[in-house]
Amino acid sequence: MKKIFLLLGIFVCSSFTVTNVYKPFEVQVRIHANKIELKPSNGFNFSLMAFTKKSVFINESGMINEKLPEEIENSDFIFKIARKNNKILLEGIKNTKWKTLEIKNEAIINQNGMQ
Repeated sequence: MKKIFLLLGIFVCSSFTVTNVYKPFEVQVRIHANKIELKPSNGFNFSLMAFTKKSVFINESGMINEKLPEEIENSDFIFKIARKNNKILLEGIKNTKWKTLEIKNEAIINQNGMQ
């Protein structure tokens, strides 16, 4: 009888696996006039962003301070974007299915990767 309850308990616990929920987003990323430019079409609260900083952390609202725990916790997704020579390097931080992406000049990215 104990074995039946143990097996039933294992079965019930295994059916409650945690899966990541990826909020959909889509953004065009490009180098334009010596700046990195983000032009989202879905999932962001801004319509255009351009910056010259070496690297920034981006969530649905724009640039964030990655050192503030509440910024990380309250974000639907986060990625780091940096420029190295004529390439854009992206690092998925939170709720992206990709870890790193490299863009030559321009690309459209979403939670799944590059299109």
